[in-house]
Amino acid sequence: MKRVLFIDDEPEILRGLERSMDLVADDWEMDFTGSGEEALEMMAEEDFDAVVTDMRMPGMNGSEVVNILQAEHPNVARIVLSGQSSREATFRSVHPMHLYVSKPCDSEELYSAIQRAITLQRLLNNSELKVFVNGLDRLPSKPELYDRVHEEIMSEEPSIRNVGEIVQQDAAMSAKILQLANSAQYGLRRTVRDAVQASVVLGMETVRDLVLAAGVAMQYSGVEAGGFCLNEYCDRSLAVAKLAKGIAAKQGADKATCDESFTAGLLHKIGQLILVDCEPEQYSRLLLDHANDLEALLLAETEAFGADHLSVGAYALGQWGLPQVVIEAVGFSHKPDKLRHQGMLPVTAVHVATILEKRGQEADEFVDQDYLSAVGLDKQLDEWKQLCDEAA
Repeated sequence: MKRVLFIDDEPEILRGLERSMDLVADDWEMDFTGSGEEALEMMAEEDFDAVVTDMRMPGMNGSEVVNILQAEHPNVARIVLSGQSSREATFRSVHPMHLYVSKPCDSEELYSAIQRAITLQRLLNNSELKVFVNGLDRLPSKPELYDRVHEEIMSEEPSIRNVGEIVQQDAAMSAKILQLANSAQYGLRRTVRDAVQASVVLGMETVRDLVLAAGVAMQYSGVEAGGFCLNEYCDRSLAVAKLAKGIAAKQGADKATCDESFTAGLLHKIGQLILVDCEPEQYSRLLLDHANDLEALLLAETEAFGADHLSVGAYALGQWGLPQVVIEAVGFSHKPDKLRHQGMLPVTAVHVATILEKRGQEADEFVDQDYLSAVGLDKQLDEWKQLCDEAA
């Protein structure tokens, strides 16, 4: 049975949470407390799967709580439930939480969010996955330039020009960004000639994500294997990223969800880089043997390495501290039905985008139709196919 701890300094809100969650979470054991200090005392004595905390509280606030949880209880899912929705983007980026849920929200929405956070934590804490990852000579590191660009974007007065100038300080990275920006996947009408212009044309967030993808690709530039081509990997990842962002936008998703869909699409196969670097010949054979069957490939990877490329990729992104919605979109893109939710999430966009990019008009028989129906998006596939046609 899952065990969840709720923290809020307002007794009425805490009682309301207890009443509402009792109606939907009869399969959970739940505890409620009015302070972060008391919550940490409880956690020192008992195990919890998830902690849900308010942000503004006297004494120890929610930010302090999630920071301590990250350090002392890293396997516990961390969810912030706050009414400060105007600063949601900042919270997502600054605080070490797994999910942010805005007040007010109904009990079903909160229940789904907590379930998703726990499901992802269990994937990342899988013992066989950890054994494999701990045995690797290296994991890709998050490019330093990414953090500098991200800091500029999150500053009080972010500047497109500053973002471009930061990127231009690294000649190799700047060249890779321009290669991606000028690729056929973007279909720009004019050639982008420098990083500042790329920031203007593509947007700061897109350039930031390209820094991330390019930085990772550059770390594996020497990898060679018969069934793996780094340039093709980059091109297809970018195509999926654009489709995923377009799908999210088509459904009226907010900017954060669209950007996160792009990021997840760009990084959805990062685990393949790690596996091909680990065992080039063996993994190359797996790619060739299962080129048209993802399920068979994932099974073969698990049999060979103890983990598949989606789980390995999700783990790497978790080490970087990327948002949970990005990590879960990578880890569950092939099985989105494992995440209980409603409406458009990055995992939905990436699930559909990966299939559209590979199957095009034949996507119907490969997408999870039951899942799309469950999240209320079973009528949209034809519209999303048009995005694929436009990108062709």
